[in-house]
Order: sequence, then C-alpha cells, then structure tokens
Amino acid sequence: MIAMLEEGISGCDLSNVLLFLNEMSRIPLLGFEKSITILFLKYGNFPTVSTCGIEIRLPTIHDTYEKCKDVMIHAIKGNNGFGGGP
Repeated sequence: MIAMLEEGISGCDLSNVLLFLNEMSRIPLLGFEKSITILFLKYGNFPTVSTCGIEIRLPTIHDTYEKCKDVMIHAIKGNNGFGGGP
C-alpha cells in the first residue's frame, strides 16, 4: 500500500487507504488506539478488513506484484463505507 501511495495512483491517496482500513479519512489527533494488524492468508483473492480492530487480511494467491496491486487498488477504490453496498 505504501508503494501505491508513493506512485501517486489515482484514488489511492492516504485518505482513501485510511477509509478502507478503518472508515476514517484522517489519522485521529491522538493516533490510533491499536496498531494495524496485517494477516497473510492462503485462501481468497481479495483483501478484507476488520475496521474495529484495524486488521487487514491479504491473500497470498497473487504471483506478481502487479496482480496484487490491481486487487488492492480495486478494494480501496471500491470501498463504499458502512452500509454503502456495491
């Protein structure tokens, strides 16, 4: 995700990534109560998050950086927030 931010990919700025991770577009003034937990899963092909625990679950099925990046971009840009639906 850091590489995508550094590359300046449209729709993947810090506020979009934060919205995807925890439904906040900014870092709270006093920071997050918990650290972000990253889990790598052997199943599934799409990243998911638990916004309450600030946990991201990343699939390891993608065999290239480009495939992984494309899926992450789709997940971040497709985030509609709580109850936003597809």
